Amino acid sequence: DLLRDPGVPFIGSEAADVTIISFIDYNCPYCKQMQPELTALVASDPRVRILTKEWPIFGDASELASRTAIAAQYQGKYEAVHNAFMGSPTPITGEADVQRLVQSAGADLARLERDMTEHAADIDAVLQRVSAEASAMALRGTPAFSINGQLIPGALPPGQLKALVQRIRAGQPAQ
Repeated sequence: DLLRDPGVPFIGSEAADVTIISFIDYNCPYCKQMQPELTALVASDPRVRILTKEWPIFGDASELASRTAIAAQYQGKYEAVHNAFMGSPTPITGEADVQRLVQSAGADLARLERDMTEHAADIDAVLQRVSAEASAMALRGTPAFSINGQLIPGALPPGQLKALVQRIRAGQPAQ
């Protein structure tokens, strides 16, 4: 079940009536393009929550960033690290970029490295589940969204996400 993975972080209310599942890669420019709209939507609509599915498909640096973000949950810094990675104007190319962005997010780097080691099996399991979900959904890239079960592959034009949420809330199909 896409909604019930305890290893997958979310922002917004657990009691939301609209859940957006967002499959992202931190080196995907279209994911970064969508992030401000997702953030604004959650801030303006308390009945929306976003579950972020870390799906690192752009190589080793993306996987390192995803592992780091997932590990940041253990110190309550997922959202800050996620926002730092998504807000990076340049691609994340390796450990130096990850460390710089983690520090800018206010996370404890030493603890994060410990958590990545101590919880490696759990982090691996999250990434494997997300990859299996993406495969089962026949996703071909990032970003991809599932809004209350309706699949939206790819980035959306500005303003369309909010309109889709309103349509889905009204019981209409997304497309």
